[in-house]
Amino acid sequence: REETALDVDIVMPVTTWSGVHNSQDILSITFVCWAQSSDVKLSDEHEDFRWISLKKLSQASIHTDFDTTKWPHFVAVAKYFEELEEVK
Repeated sequence: REETALDVDIVMPVTTWSGVHNSQDILSITFVCWAQSSDVKLSDEHEDFRWISLKKLSQASIHTDFDTTKWPHFVAVAKYFEELEEVK
C-alpha cells in the first residue's frame, strides 16, 4: 500500500531476500496478493509501473536492480492461485 496505494489481500509469502537497494541494506518479504483494484497511485519512490499478465511475465525483459531469478517461482505460485480463483 505504501508504494502503490493498492489495497490487497495477501495470499501467501513466497520468499524472503536481503540485499542493498539505493545504497541501503534491506530485508524484504515477497507475497502473492490479490489486488482489490487496479488503480495504482505511485509514491515518490517510483516513476512508472506496468501491469504484466502472468503469461507474459516469465518472458518480460524488465530492467531492475532486484533479483529477478526467482520470478519464475512467483509466476508459478500466482498461476496456481489464479486457477483456484477460477474454480470458485
